[in-house]
This record gives sequence, C-alpha cells and structure tokens, in this order.
Amino acid sequence: MASQASSTLTPSKFYDILDRPYVLDKILDLCTPLGIFRLKITCHAADEAVRGYVARAFDINKHLQHFFDDPIAFRVLLARTSAAVSGSNALQFFDRVRYESSDLDLYVAGPQNAQEVFVWLVNNGYKFRPT
Repeated sequence: MASQASSTLTPSKFYDILDRPYVLDKILDLCTPLGIFRLKITCHAADEAVRGYVARAFDINKHLQHFFDDPIAFRVLLARTSAAVSGSNALQFFDRVRYESSDLDLYVAGPQNAQEVFVWLVNNGYKFRPT
C-alpha cells in the first residue's frame, strides 16, 4: 500500500506543478480546450496558472512573427481592411502547433481592400508570382 500512496498527487505536488510554467505548459499542450477549462475552474491557483498558460500559448504576435517582422502592423492592416487569416494557419494557432512549411491564407473583403493588402505584402518583402 505504501507504494500506491507515494504515487498520489498531493495538494502540495499539484501546487508545485502550477508554479512551474515550463512543466505546466508541457502538460497543458497535450490537453483539449475543455480539459484546460476544467483545470481552470478547480481553484484560484489553477485559474491563475491557466491564465498564464493561455497568454503564452495563444500569443498571436509570436505566431505571426513567422511571416512578418512587425505582426502588430499586419494586425492593424487586417482590421483596417476587414481581412482575416484562414485555412490551416488559423487551425495551427488554435491547435497550438506550427508546421514549418505552412502558408498563410487571407480572406479580404472587396477589391480596394485587396489592393491595399497586396501593396502592404509587397512592401513587406513578399513577391508577386502570377500563375
């Protein structure tokens, strides 16, 4: 019986995990959003720990830095032109993964906005290659 008791997650061990973002992130990266939410509502310490995890795991600026030197300027462009990121890249963000060879799909409302997005992309290092 003693061996079973030693493997039990005691409250102090639980709080130790919550206080170590690196360990907690590794665990929560494997959880579903529902699992993360369920942990969040268990106690005040878990709520704070999950808030920190969400801020780290769902950092859109960090995610967009793969494509742009200034992700905030890109986000301002999206807001101004009613454009949206879509496709596999949007799913990667919400799944908390990134595939090295992935692209960035954009939906843009209207030809004027499309032209503004096009010019911005070209001015930020992208090349136009018509097919």
